[in-house]
Amino acid sequence: MNQSEHDNEEAMDILSERENGLGRPNKLANWVKRILDIAWFVSIGSLIIWPIAVFIIGYSIPEDPNERHTDINFYLNFAVYPDKNFIELPSGKATDLSKVSELVKGKGQIKLNNTKAVSAWYIAGAITEITGLISLFGLWYLRKVFALLAIGDSFNEQTPLYLKKVGYIAIASNIAWSILQYLGGAAIINDVGQHASFIHLSPAIEPNLGGIFIGLAILVLAGILEEAAQIQEEQALTI
Repeated sequence: MNQSEHDNEEAMDILSERENGLGRPNKLANWVKRILDIAWFVSIGSLIIWPIAVFIIGYSIPEDPNERHTDINFYLNFAVYPDKNFIELPSGKATDLSKVSELVKGKGQIKLNNTKAVSAWYIAGAITEITGLISLFGLWYLRKVFALLAIGDSFNEQTPLYLKKVGYIAIASNIAWSILQYLGGAAIINDVGQHASFIHLSPAIEPNLGGIFIGLAILVLAGILEEAAQIQEEQALTI
Protein backbone atom coordinates (compact mmCIF):
# COMPACT_ATOMS: atom_id res chain seq x y z
CA MET A 1 0.00 0.00 0.00
CA ASN A 2 1.46 3.36 -1.03
CA GLN A 3 1.28 6.58 0.98
CA SER A 4 -1.63 8.01 -1.03
CA GLU A 5 -3.75 4.91 -0.43
CA HIS A 6 -2.83 5.03 3.26
CA ASP A 7 -4.02 8.65 3.54
CA ASN A 8 -7.28 7.84 1.77
CA GLU A 9 -7.86 4.82 3.99
CA GLU A 10 -7.15 6.91 7.09
CA ALA A 11 -9.65 9.51 5.90
CA MET A 12 -12.26 6.78 5.31
CA ASP A 13 -11.66 5.38 8.80
CA ILE A 14 -12.32 8.80 10.30
CA LEU A 15 -15.35 9.13 8.08
CA SER A 16 -16.85 5.83 9.23
CA GLU A 17 -16.67 6.93 12.87
CA ARG A 18 -18.90 9.93 12.30
CA GLU A 19 -22.63 9.64 12.91
CA ASN A 20 -23.90 12.66 10.98
CA GLY A 21 -24.50 12.94 7.23
CA LEU A 22 -21.81 14.07 4.81
CA GLY A 23 -21.60 16.07 1.63
CA ARG A 24 -20.76 14.66 -1.75
CA PRO A 25 -17.12 13.99 -2.68
CA ASN A 26 -15.30 17.06 -3.94
CA LYS A 27 -13.70 16.46 -7.34
CA LEU A 28 -11.54 19.59 -7.21
CA ALA A 29 -10.20 18.65 -3.77
CA ASN A 30 -9.47 15.19 -5.11
CA TRP A 31 -7.40 16.64 -7.97
CA VAL A 32 -5.52 18.92 -5.54
CA LYS A 33 -4.87 15.88 -3.35
CA ARG A 34 -3.37 14.06 -6.33
CA ILE A 35 -1.13 17.03 -7.13
CA LEU A 36 -0.01 17.16 -3.50
CA ASP A 37 0.72 13.43 -3.64
CA ILE A 38 2.99 13.97 -6.63
CA ALA A 39 4.70 16.90 -4.91
CA TRP A 40 5.14 14.74 -1.79
CA PHE A 41 6.92 11.91 -3.58
CA VAL A 42 9.03 14.30 -5.67
CA SER A 43 10.05 16.18 -2.51
CA ILE A 44 11.02 12.99 -0.70
CA GLY A 45 13.09 11.85 -3.66
CA SER A 46 14.78 15.25 -3.96
CA LEU A 47 15.59 15.39 -0.24
CA ILE A 48 17.16 11.94 -0.43
CA ILE A 49 19.17 12.64 -3.58
CA TRP A 50 20.26 16.18 -2.65
CA PRO A 51 22.53 15.41 0.37
CA ILE A 52 24.09 12.52 -1.55
CA ALA A 53 24.84 14.82 -4.48
CA VAL A 54 26.22 17.52 -2.17
CA PHE A 55 28.52 15.01 -0.48
CA ILE A 56 29.75 13.46 -3.74
CA ILE A 57 30.45 16.85 -5.33
CA GLY A 58 32.03 18.17 -2.14
CA TYR A 59 34.19 15.06 -1.83
CA SER A 60 35.45 15.55 -5.39
CA ILE A 61 36.65 19.12 -4.67
CA PRO A 62 40.49 19.08 -4.92
CA GLU A 63 42.43 19.38 -1.68
CA ASP A 64 44.77 21.93 -3.22
CA PRO A 65 43.05 25.34 -2.94
CA ASN A 66 44.69 26.50 -6.16
CA GLU A 67 42.97 23.72 -8.09
CA ARG A 68 39.47 24.35 -6.72
CA HIS A 69 36.77 25.83 -8.93
CA THR A 70 33.72 25.66 -6.68
CA ASP A 71 30.53 27.55 -7.62
CA ILE A 72 28.37 28.75 -4.71
CA ASN A 73 24.79 30.03 -5.06
CA PHE A 74 23.34 31.96 -2.11
CA TYR A 75 21.15 34.94 -1.23
CA LEU A 76 23.47 37.84 -0.29
CA ASN A 77 23.74 41.62 -0.16
CA PHE A 78 26.09 43.17 -2.68
CA ALA A 79 27.53 46.64 -3.26
CA VAL A 80 29.66 47.85 -6.16
CA TYR A 81 32.07 50.73 -5.53
CA PRO A 82 34.14 52.88 -7.92
CA ASP A 83 37.29 50.91 -8.66
CA LYS A 84 39.43 54.04 -8.72
CA ASN A 85 38.64 54.74 -5.04
CA PHE A 86 40.18 51.47 -3.91
CA ILE A 87 43.81 50.97 -3.12
CA GLU A 88 44.99 47.51 -2.18
CA LEU A 89 46.73 47.59 1.19
CA PRO A 90 49.63 45.28 2.16
CA SER A 91 47.34 43.41 4.55
CA GLY A 92 44.99 42.56 1.66
CA LYS A 93 42.26 44.86 2.98
CA ALA A 94 40.66 47.54 0.86
CA THR A 95 39.81 51.14 1.60
CA ASP A 96 37.39 51.83 4.46
CA LEU A 97 33.96 51.33 2.88
CA SER A 98 32.36 53.94 5.14
CA LYS A 99 34.27 56.64 3.27
CA VAL A 100 33.24 55.49 -0.21
CA SER A 101 29.85 55.92 -1.88
CA GLU A 102 28.64 52.82 -3.71
CA LEU A 103 27.59 52.87 -7.36
CA VAL A 104 25.14 49.98 -7.12
CA LYS A 105 23.78 48.00 -4.21
CA GLY A 106 21.11 45.40 -3.70
CA LYS A 107 20.40 41.83 -2.67
CA GLY A 108 19.62 38.65 -4.51
CA GLN A 109 20.68 35.13 -5.46
CA ILE A 110 24.41 35.53 -6.05
CA LYS A 111 26.52 32.94 -7.88
CA LEU A 112 30.15 32.96 -6.81
CA ASN A 113 32.14 31.29 -9.57
CA ASN A 114 35.43 29.42 -9.21
CA THR A 115 35.93 29.98 -5.50
CA LYS A 116 38.48 28.10 -3.40
CA ALA A 117 35.92 27.37 -0.68
CA VAL A 118 34.90 23.95 0.61
CA SER A 119 32.90 24.64 3.78
CA ALA A 120 30.69 27.14 1.93
CA TRP A 121 29.56 24.39 -0.43
CA TYR A 122 28.38 22.17 2.43
CA ILE A 123 26.78 25.10 4.30
CA ALA A 124 24.68 26.13 1.29
CA GLY A 125 23.66 22.51 0.67
CA ALA A 126 22.75 21.90 4.33
CA ILE A 127 20.53 25.00 4.50
CA THR A 128 18.65 23.87 1.39
CA GLU A 129 18.11 20.43 2.95
CA ILE A 130 16.90 21.82 6.29
CA THR A 131 14.35 24.18 4.75
CA GLY A 132 13.16 21.37 2.48
CA LEU A 133 12.58 19.04 5.43
CA ILE A 134 10.55 21.69 7.27
CA SER A 135 8.39 22.26 4.20
CA LEU A 136 7.89 18.51 3.85
CA PHE A 137 6.10 18.37 7.22
CA GLY A 138 3.71 21.10 6.07
CA LEU A 139 3.02 19.18 2.87
CA TRP A 140 2.30 16.04 4.92
CA TYR A 141 -0.51 17.67 6.91
CA LEU A 142 -1.85 19.55 3.88
CA ARG A 143 -2.33 16.22 2.12
CA LYS A 144 -4.33 14.97 5.09
CA VAL A 145 -6.61 18.02 4.90
CA PHE A 146 -7.38 17.47 1.23
CA ALA A 147 -7.84 13.74 1.77
CA LEU A 148 -10.80 14.62 4.03
CA LEU A 149 -12.12 17.32 1.70
CA ALA A 150 -11.94 14.94 -1.27
CA ILE A 151 -14.42 12.52 0.34
CA GLY A 152 -16.80 15.35 1.28
CA ASP A 153 -15.97 15.46 4.99
CA SER A 154 -15.46 19.23 5.17
CA PHE A 155 -16.29 19.61 8.86
CA ASN A 156 -14.31 16.76 10.32
CA GLU A 157 -12.82 17.60 13.70
CA GLN A 158 -9.37 16.58 12.45
CA THR A 159 -9.34 19.17 9.65
CA PRO A 160 -8.70 22.24 11.86
CA LEU A 161 -6.03 20.33 13.78
CA TYR A 162 -4.20 19.54 10.54
CA LEU A 163 -4.61 23.13 9.32
CA LYS A 164 -3.19 24.51 12.58
CA LYS A 165 -0.09 22.39 12.11
CA VAL A 166 0.24 23.66 8.53
CA GLY A 167 -0.05 27.25 9.79
CA TYR A 168 2.53 26.78 12.55
CA ILE A 169 4.92 25.10 10.12
CA ALA A 170 4.47 27.93 7.60
CA ILE A 171 5.34 30.53 10.24
CA ALA A 172 8.23 28.52 11.69
CA SER A 173 9.73 27.74 8.28
CA ASN A 174 9.76 31.39 7.21
CA ILE A 175 11.35 32.52 10.49
CA ALA A 176 13.89 29.68 10.35
CA TRP A 177 14.75 30.53 6.73
CA SER A 178 15.50 34.16 7.64
CA ILE A 179 17.82 33.09 10.45
CA LEU A 180 19.57 30.43 8.37
CA GLN A 181 19.82 32.89 5.49
CA TYR A 182 21.79 35.40 7.57
CA LEU A 183 23.96 32.94 9.52
CA GLY A 184 24.65 30.88 6.41
CA GLY A 185 25.56 33.98 4.40
CA ALA A 186 27.99 35.11 7.09
CA ALA A 187 29.63 31.68 7.22
CA ILE A 188 29.86 31.43 3.42
CA ILE A 189 31.42 34.89 3.05
CA ASN A 190 33.88 34.07 5.80
CA ASP A 191 34.94 30.95 3.92
CA VAL A 192 34.83 32.37 0.39
CA GLY A 193 36.14 35.86 1.12
CA GLN A 194 35.71 38.94 -1.06
CA HIS A 195 36.33 38.28 -4.76
CA ALA A 196 37.14 41.85 -5.76
CA SER A 197 38.12 44.96 -3.85
CA PHE A 198 35.38 47.08 -5.44
CA ILE A 199 32.59 44.48 -4.91
CA HIS A 200 31.54 43.98 -1.32
CA LEU A 201 29.36 41.05 -0.21
CA SER A 202 27.52 40.82 3.12
CA PRO A 203 24.96 38.43 4.64
CA ALA A 204 21.36 39.27 3.79
CA ILE A 205 18.25 38.85 5.89
CA GLU A 206 14.85 39.34 4.34
CA PRO A 207 11.94 37.95 6.38
CA ASN A 208 9.17 36.57 4.20
CA LEU A 209 6.33 38.58 5.71
CA GLY A 210 3.96 37.23 3.09
CA GLY A 211 4.67 33.65 4.16
CA ILE A 212 4.23 34.52 7.83
CA PHE A 213 0.92 36.26 7.04
CA ILE A 214 -0.28 33.18 5.14
CA GLY A 215 0.58 31.05 8.19
CA LEU A 216 -1.44 33.36 10.44
CA ALA A 217 -4.35 33.33 7.98
CA ILE A 218 -4.33 29.52 7.99
CA LEU A 219 -4.50 29.54 11.81
CA VAL A 220 -7.51 31.87 11.67
CA LEU A 221 -9.19 29.61 9.10
CA ALA A 222 -8.48 26.58 11.30
CA GLY A 223 -10.19 28.32 14.22
CA ILE A 224 -13.27 29.06 12.10
CA LEU A 225 -13.47 25.47 10.87
CA GLU A 226 -13.10 24.21 14.42
CA GLU A 227 -16.11 26.26 15.52
CA ALA A 228 -18.07 25.14 12.43
CA ALA A 229 -17.32 21.49 13.21
CA GLN A 230 -18.55 21.96 16.79
CA ILE A 231 -21.76 23.62 15.60
CA GLN A 232 -22.44 20.81 13.12
CA GLU A 233 -21.81 18.21 15.79
CA GLU A 234 -24.26 19.93 18.15
CA GLN A 235 -26.88 20.09 15.39
CA ALA A 236 -26.42 16.41 14.62
CA LEU A 237 -26.93 15.50 18.28
CA THR A 238 -30.03 17.70 18.46
CA ILE A 239 -31.58 16.02 15.43
